Amino acid sequence: MQAGTSSSRGIIGLDARTALWLSAIVALALLLRLAWLARTDTVLLPLSDPQYYHATAQNLAEGRGYSVTVDQRGFVAGDKSEGTAFWPPGYSFALAPLYKLFGSDIGVAKVFNAIAGALTVLPVFYLGRRLRGDAAGLLAAALFAVAPSLVFWTASLFSEPLFTLGIASTLAVAAWAADRRSIGAYLLAGLVLAATGFVRSQGMLMVVPAAVLLVRDVNPRALLRIALPAAAGVALLVVPWTIRNQAVMGRAYPINDNLGYNLRLAHGPYSKGTSVPPQDLWDERPGISFKERELFFDDEGRSRALTYAREHPGRELELAVRRIGYLSRSDAEASVRWSESLGLTPISGRGFFVLIGDLWYYPVLLLALASLVALPRSRIWLALWSALAVWGALHLVFAGEPRYHVPLLPVVVVLAAAVILRLFESLNTEEAAAP
Repeated sequence: MQAGTSSSRGIIGLDARTALWLSAIVALALLLRLAWLARTDTVLLPLSDPQYYHATAQNLAEGRGYSVTVDQRGFVAGDKSEGTAFWPPGYSFALAPLYKLFGSDIGVAKVFNAIAGALTVLPVFYLGRRLRGDAAGLLAAALFAVAPSLVFWTASLFSEPLFTLGIASTLAVAAWAADRRSIGAYLLAGLVLAATGFVRSQGMLMVVPAAVLLVRDVNPRALLRIALPAAAGVALLVVPWTIRNQAVMGRAYPINDNLGYNLRLAHGPYSKGTSVPPQDLWDERPGISFKERELFFDDEGRSRALTYAREHPGRELELAVRRIGYLSRSDAEASVRWSESLGLTPISGRGFFVLIGDLWYYPVLLLALASLVALPRSRIWLALWSALAVWGALHLVFAGEPRYHVPLLPVVVVLAAAVILRLFESLNTEEAAAP
């Protein structure tokens, strides 16, 4: 397969007009996100992902390492903290130097989210450009910049903005490295892949679309020339962190240790296809530290989840369908609800914001799906679709939430933009051919 339009040009090879438009789109993305922050007053909720990220980042900034403790307030920082590996450390490590410089305030993290979201416009543009030229790149970038739910998620301290930047960057760097065909480029591709996995470990699945882009020749020597430096890039992050986890947690986890927890919430009598806390695990062994509970969650969660799956095959099929259903839904309602701190900090006009989020999401999703038949096959097209495929396959097993499709929205907008341009080209061709 051949790469799409503009396959050999680097992002610095923009003409002045395109560069100006791209700069304007980045600025628009940032302004929209900052405006949303000014309109909301989102707070941290006890025992939530955002509270964990905030506490671990604060501990890192204050010299306590990647650690946390749990008390009546939920996840908190402080001298009583113990080492942790429950969630991947990438987002916390990104926030830590900012907390060191500006103080451990959630407002700092929110602004960081806004910047990460705006910067994601750049790899989105690059991917669109690779698929169908500068016009597709600019349209994809604009669609991403104004996506309502992506703006709304900025206010919550979830890792989605940084992880979405990582997913888009992993694909863009892999496409770039495929053209460069140098050891250094392959090393960088592996490093960016690992960095994305350190924000959310599921990011390592992007090895599949990265391989689609990078591998042009299947002979062993050519494969090794790509695989060895790429693996070295991954190892630069994974090996030291695995050693750290062995020393701190007593187990050589490559990234984090919540696999058993996530399996159990997806495979239990209370499972619904979306995230439901595995209360049976939380209720056992009262009084143990969170570090001990992490390890218990992983061991017992895996065991109970696998047992349940073996004993309830029919329900497992039903849950798999439900998971994909939840994954595919608009995340507008969820993004607004979390911006409201699940109701603690209400937003006036919330119904309007949910509506515009839905009105953006579903047409763009349908356009992206149309790319299966509307666009010519190319290597970049196959890579984008393989990213969607592995993400969907993941959620046949793990719980689905509308929020969980957010990191793949860069892929969705790129495909949608290319389809829109294809439709306009077809219309123009028909008009030109008309007598």
